[in-house]
Amino acid sequence: MWFVPVLLTIWVCGAQPVHACSCTPRSTTCGPPGEYWRASDVFTARVVSIGRGNHPTERRVDVLITKRWRGTVGGAGSRVDVFTRSSRLCGYPFKTGREYLIYGSRTEDGRLATSTCSRTAPLEAAIEDVNYARNAVAGIVPAGRIVGDVRLKTTGRRHTGIPNVRVLVSHAGNVLSTLTDAQGRYEINVTSAGRYEVGVTLPETHYAVQTHQIIEVPHADGCVERHVDVLFNGRIAGRVTDANGGGVAGLPVTHIPLQDRLRREKRTSVLTRDDGSYEIARLPPGPFEVRVELPVDVADRLPRLAADAIGSTVTEGVLGGGERLVIDTSSLPRSMDVIRLEGRVVGADGWSMADARVFLKGDTGERLLGVPAITDALGRFVLALSEGEPYQVFAERPSDDSEFSEPVSITAERGMAPLRLIVRRRF
Repeated sequence: MWFVPVLLTIWVCGAQPVHACSCTPRSTTCGPPGEYWRASDVFTARVVSIGRGNHPTERRVDVLITKRWRGTVGGAGSRVDVFTRSSRLCGYPFKTGREYLIYGSRTEDGRLATSTCSRTAPLEAAIEDVNYARNAVAGIVPAGRIVGDVRLKTTGRRHTGIPNVRVLVSHAGNVLSTLTDAQGRYEINVTSAGRYEVGVTLPETHYAVQTHQIIEVPHADGCVERHVDVLFNGRIAGRVTDANGGGVAGLPVTHIPLQDRLRREKRTSVLTRDDGSYEIARLPPGPFEVRVELPVDVADRLPRLAADAIGSTVTEGVLGGGERLVIDTSSLPRSMDVIRLEGRVVGADGWSMADARVFLKGDTGERLLGVPAITDALGRFVLALSEGEPYQVFAERPSDDSEFSEPVSITAERGMAPLRLIVRRRF
């Protein structure tokens, strides 16, 4: 396979797009074993000539091999073509007559390719790599390992290593573990090639961006660097009651970070539980607004209806990093008439469907309102509605968008019968 660079496109008014090369950063810890065992061929060669490849952006480099370290290329004295891209597409800048240590990778059609994203380098600059290759041939290299950082993501691209975090690496039923050092680094030796799963044990104040990461160790002596990014697990808990003090279930509650108030993707919403309680987790530190709001399609009424008349309660505060903050109970005013909608989701076979998502739409069906309810083990759900408002309700199986129920049109009123939504495959 080709080494795959990341192409950044910069648009300039009135000009064609310009592509620049940006490689994934090389491992600063693994060194030569990080690529020696991953490359299909590693060899030393002198460049004889450089010509055009099969594509205008491709270069064919004719080289004379002086030493083969691993792979299927010929031995010393043989010739082979190495293909690379143009320099702006991460192609390696070979020079005729110079000698290089080349890390090659086979393309789908069997050709040998390299790029600046590899450890390919002029021979005089590859002393460490050549020494490792020599020791690898002699069978005296260190054992393979998985290394990396457990790091807290902060502002922008900054990271801070987290010490004393337990890192777990599992393979073929065996689990290895270690603690990160004072800089947040970890290292675990491996004894065989194959698929490994990397995870961490964190306090409730933090969470990993990727809970478990699957990596491939190419050789028992190979090295793979994998970082674990961690964020603060801020939590806000509270309760929503009606004017009489009873808990309101199925009502959307939204956390809005005030520094990103206009960015909707930064908002986090949950539904209240049956007793009106809720907890919103995985929140960043900083000033916030928690809004409890009835799901009402007001887009076409906003010119005539004041926003504060729609029905909402707002709480503001500041959340510390990893803090669990319990805020005061939100009591809905009597003007906010809430209707409890109960129902059940079943499949085409009539069996209850757990973990289905139940959505609300306005009567026009143009936009989703609030957040979906998730059915329990018996397929049951609860949603809070605004009395007198028209809605469409439908459910879908989360693992397959082509399985969903027909929308049911209702008007929220007291004494409503429970809904039964049947999810079927549609395509």
